[in-house]
This record gives sequence, C-alpha cells and structure tokens, in this order.
Amino acid sequence: MAVKIPSGLLKMQEELKESANKLEKSVRSKVSDVQKQFNRTKSSVESSYKESKKQVQDRVDKARSNLERQIKHAQKTKSALEAKAAKERKLAEKRIAQLKKMVATKKEAKQLERAISRADRAEEKANNKMNFALAAITEAEVAALDAVHLRMDASELLGSHSKKKKTQTKKKNTQRKTKK
Repeated sequence: MAVKIPSGLLKMQEELKESANKLEKSVRSKVSDVQKQFNRTKSSVESSYKESKKQVQDRVDKARSNLERQIKHAQKTKSALEAKAAKERKLAEKRIAQLKKMVATKKEAKQLERAISRADRAEEKANNKMNFALAAITEAEVAALDAVHLRMDASELLGSHSKKKKTQTKKKNTQRKTKK
C-alpha cells in the first residue's frame, strides 16, 4: 500500500533541496576564493624578497588596507547573515506551523523542526567560517610582508654597521702609518 505524501511536504522538500544547493554553491565559491587568496598571498610574499624596502612597505600598507576592508565586509556580512537568519527563523516557524497541520504526530514535527534549525545554523556557521578564512589569509599576508620588510631593515642596519667598521679600521690604519 503506497503512502500518499501531502503536497505541502513535497513543496517543502523541494525548498530544502534548493536551499542545500545554494549552500553548496556558496561554499564552493568561498573555498575557491580562499584558494585564490592563498595563491595570491604566496606569490606576493615570494616576490617581496626581490623588491626594494619601499616597495615592500607599500605592499604592507596595501595588504593592511585590504585586511581592514575585508574585516568591514565580514562585519557587514555577519550583520546581513544575522538578519537573514532571523528571517529564516520566521520562515522556519511558518513552515513548522504548516507542517504541524500536515504531519500526523508532534514527534515528527519536532524532528523536522530540529533538522531545519540545525541546517540553518550550519549554513550561517559555514558562511562565517569562510569569511574568517579569507580575513585570516589576508592577515597572514600582512604578517609575512611585515617580516620581509623588517628583515630588510635589519639587513640595512647590518650593512651600515659593517661600513662604519671598515671606515674606522681604515682611519686607524692611516693614523698608524702617519705616526711611523
């Protein structure tokens, strides 16, 4: 004997599938963005060793600016996600009310309610983690470029210290020769 599934449940099942597909696309896109950002950061840091101190400092400044922009974007995204989550909660509550009418037992309605709620929270968490990953890569780029810049400073100081020593040694040798 075949069980007839109410049309409202079929519609909700389709909506859940659509939501899952959107999430998958979003996650794939974010992962791709993270990979691209990581590759740009890697190239940036590797090429920084071949640049002048001024060029590296400019890149540090640019990377910091990008980080600040991404942090602001992540904060806006977080706010938007929170608003979207509130909207989704209302929608879920509406769906649950519909389901309670359609589903035979309260137990099944509760299970469905929990599943929808967990899915919504997981979606929000995934988006937040992806935004955090992008910001973390940019922050790593800033740190790496800072390190290169500071290493260049140290090399310059070592070079100037070495030149002073050579100059002082030459003066002493010249003074010794003139005394003899």
